[in-house]
Amino acid sequence: MLLSSFLFSIIFIVWDYVVKNTNVATVTFWEWIWIFVSTLFFFFYKKTRDEIIEWIKDFSFKKLLAYIWISWFDKLWFITTYKAFSLAPTPALVYVIEWVQPFILLVLTTILTIFFPNVIKENIEKKVILQKIIWMVIIFVGIYILYLV
Repeated sequence: MLLSSFLFSIIFIVWDYVVKNTNVATVTFWEWIWIFVSTLFFFFYKKTRDEIIEWIKDFSFKKLLAYIWISWFDKLWFITTYKAFSLAPTPALVYVIEWVQPFILLVLTTILTIFFPNVIKENIEKKVILQKIIWMVIIFVGIYILYLV
């Protein structure tokens, strides 16, 4: 999680630079190239490769619709984030808003796990929840430090 937090802080710094110096079409093109190249690495692991093949065999129209729906929201997030970075006087404002997302996700997954355990199953033991909150605080501290720089 610490490595993940560090990598996200690097991504935010690079993202701010890219948004200020390019357009959305260029960023989208390179994002898709990066996704394609990074996805290729998953095929080196037999377990992951087997899971992908199994997923393809079990593919259905319902899963296709879910994938399209999720992809649409992903692109909507991308465009709105791009626009927010290009309009915000400081990237820290956008980072703080994005920082709230893990807390919202934690609350939503916990509620869904309690009330709809057949829909989603999240580990809601006190120890695990505390760890997640600690890592979220570390992320917030990193974003705050980026704001000070």
